[in-house]
Amino acid sequence: MLVEKKYHGDTTGIRYTYRADGKVASRVWKRGVTTTYGYNSQGDLSSIDQSDTAANPDVAYSNFDRQGRATTVTEARSGGSDVTTLSYHPVTGEVSTSYNSGHSLLSGLSVAMKTPDSSGRPKGYVLGNGTTLQDVEYGYDGYSRLGSVASGGLTLGYTYYDGTSIPKVVTHTLASSVVPRIETRHVDLAGRTTGVVTTVPSGGGRAIAASAGYLYNSRGLREKLTR
Repeated sequence: MLVEKKYHGDTTGIRYTYRADGKVASRVWKRGVTTTYGYNSQGDLSSIDQSDTAANPDVAYSNFDRQGRATTVTEARSGGSDVTTLSYHPVTGEVSTSYNSGHSLLSGLSVAMKTPDSSGRPKGYVLGNGTTLQDVEYGYDGYSRLGSVASGGLTLGYTYYDGTSIPKVVTHTLASSVVPRIETRHVDLAGRTTGVVTTVPSGGGRAIAASAGYLYNSRGLREKLTR
């Protein structure tokens, strides 16, 4: 059983130690910081402790579900803790997330995934902080390709080149308007975008608001943009 790994010829390189069950027990970084890993009785990672907590906060994983997934992640910091709460959809595994009040980056925010549709496809999410900040909903076409994204009065609709998952037309429709902005994409035989034309309503018809063309080199890399 491997119990230690280090890179010979470089005494300041990363060094690992291992537990009897093969899991990483610690890691010493080149800069001298030691990371120690803890596990619960089921072998799930439960803690990450840093010797330099000023730059690298300790992390604790707790409240594991029956699939061994942590539902609480706590990061220690000066003056308190950042707590992330996770919940998992029992079928799809989609993760809904919330952050404690006073979180150093995302105080009080939450992202709640909507219940998947009857085919198990993602239905959207709600971003909130006690009130709804953004509500996003997904729709699908008959081939289970993304057909629409709706949020805040704006709906994006997608149609595709036949038999592919390559978008051909994207419509942008505001709730206050029945006439959408339309973005048409042109592709080559390799499925690469060669041009995009955006049209808007104009005098009972449509006018080009923007257009772009793309050229590729022999390696298939995009190398030129024309407008």
